[in-house]
Amino acid sequence: NNISISGNIQARGAELESTIVEPFEGSILPATSTPTTLGGSDGGSVTVTSELGDITISASLDLSGGNGISHGGYGGTLNAQTEDGTISLTSSFTSTGGDADVSELDSIGGDGGDIILESLLDTSGTPYTIPTTYLLSGGDGAEDGAEGQIVGYNIEIEAFDCLAGSCP
Repeated sequence: NNISISGNIQARGAELESTIVEPFEGSILPATSTPTTLGGSDGGSVTVTSELGDITISASLDLSGGNGISHGGYGGTLNAQTEDGTISLTSSFTSTGGDADVSELDSIGGDGGDIILESLLDTSGTPYTIPTTYLLSGGDGAEDGAEGQIVGYNIEIEAFDCLAGSCP
């Protein structure tokens, strides 16, 4: 069956807006933190699966990682899969890495997110339409995060092709 998604979807990572404070005896730190590392949360992930139909996503998606002190959160992932259909992303997609405090010597920006498209449709053309507007950049930090990627499964070679972004 065909799947069509429209609207606006946001699953951004939480922002950390405090400074590093040395803990005192009996204090409790946030679950993702230690006395010297305070990071933003990772962006959410969205998975869309159709067994027999096309997938059309015209929703604006923002899965960006949250900003932090020592490290930014990673951008989230959109994963769309269909066994016998095409996949079309016709709206904007944002999944940037969160920023870290560049004044912190060892701070690391979060990596940008990924779009993973997988269709097993045996066709002479590409079964994918990727968004014309997308942001997959890594976050700022003393060390910047890596850019994300858009990949699509190629049934002829049984591997993923790089469609855009920073693929290995």
